[in-house]
Amino acid sequence: MKKVLLVSYYFPPRFTIGGKRAFRFARYLPEFGWSSVVLTARGPASEPLDPTFRDDALPSCAIHRDYLNDEEVAGLSRFAYGSDGTIAEPTKVWGVRPSRFSKQWWLNETRFKPIVGPAVRGIPKIARRIADLARKEKVDVLWATGSPWETVSAATLAARDLDIPFILDFRDPWSFGMGITASSAFVRFVNTKIEAALLHRAAMLTVTAEATRDQYISLGTAKRVECIRNGYDPAVIVEPRRSERFTLVHFGNCYANRTLEPFLRAASRALQDGLVDRNDFRILNLGRVAENDLALSKELGLADQFEYRTVLPYEEGLSIVAGADLALLLAFGDEPWFIPGKLYDYVSARTPMLCLSSSKELDDLVDRTGIGWAYPATDHDAMAKRIGEAYEARKNGRRLGEPNQSVIEALSARNGAQRLAELFDEVTKG
Repeated sequence: MKKVLLVSYYFPPRFTIGGKRAFRFARYLPEFGWSSVVLTARGPASEPLDPTFRDDALPSCAIHRDYLNDEEVAGLSRFAYGSDGTIAEPTKVWGVRPSRFSKQWWLNETRFKPIVGPAVRGIPKIARRIADLARKEKVDVLWATGSPWETVSAATLAARDLDIPFILDFRDPWSFGMGITASSAFVRFVNTKIEAALLHRAAMLTVTAEATRDQYISLGTAKRVECIRNGYDPAVIVEPRRSERFTLVHFGNCYANRTLEPFLRAASRALQDGLVDRNDFRILNLGRVAENDLALSKELGLADQFEYRTVLPYEEGLSIVAGADLALLLAFGDEPWFIPGKLYDYVSARTPMLCLSSSKELDDLVDRTGIGWAYPATDHDAMAKRIGEAYEARKNGRRLGEPNQSVIEALSARNGAQRLAELFDEVTKG
């Protein structure tokens, strides 16, 4: 088989969802003629790990966890790269732009290090590690995913000394993504220039949403842009864990401008209208909860119905999702560029989905699954009605929605790996 070096700062068994994309590619690429070598990072020693993901699930993959050495890992806090769902302390949710002269505003105004990545000073060292590993393993192509953007920066630097094609992968957009739009004009300018320089050198850019693909094509900074969505892992089979109470579940973290507020208000409306029984109802958040949501649940009289816990091992959490009556799917405010990774988890569990969305692409995906309904965040009445319908469906022992199996199967990680293998074949032929 041909061989690819996958560079991903995140990788299981770390809990961070950003690593699952590379893991699933590594699992299924061998079916299409490509074995994998992975360069990734260990987290701090105190960071819990997910026992669901085992290295022996990737028999055609060599995993190297020295993206950062021990000293460099020790120098990073668990919060260095964003929200950590394994910590019980609630997050502070702020809008897309921090308020002027807040601490967050000041950090963004005076530094671009948090955008490129906390290990930005180590880019030359990381680049040498990538290049050395690529030579040692005699790989045919290099693929690097961000964020953090230091990863794709280091991969581009390494590629200058390697006689192989390289592809950059943006799980979320960089120059027009949520992290950048919350920053100062100086930060946005610097990162846009860095991004353009990297994309000019790469053979191709892969992204996870068609809207993101179209935007990068319009910018003209990349030679070629392809959309390869995230996907669920068809090898993961779970048994639904049903609750005695009617349950709405959100499987993920709340941070930045991601909040359960619209769902809490819709649930309150459903209770007020008598669509559900207060004593037979709960909202469960599996992951980091937002301070604002805890306060709002008390204000709305939902404190006894709102439960939360830190993120669970993937298979355990997915079994709870599979047994829930509705799965709550959050987009990122008004951002049109994101297809949340949790969509694929919910599809894998075949759980009816209630989605907040301002993205036509996400609306269409959710609708085509046959088990999802997307609403704007302000449409509390429509969401309350859907909650009531789900409650009646549970009481009557029937299913809400009918899965469209062909659409769901098309969203598997195997299909994404097949398309990525085809792209690897194309860039290596030249």
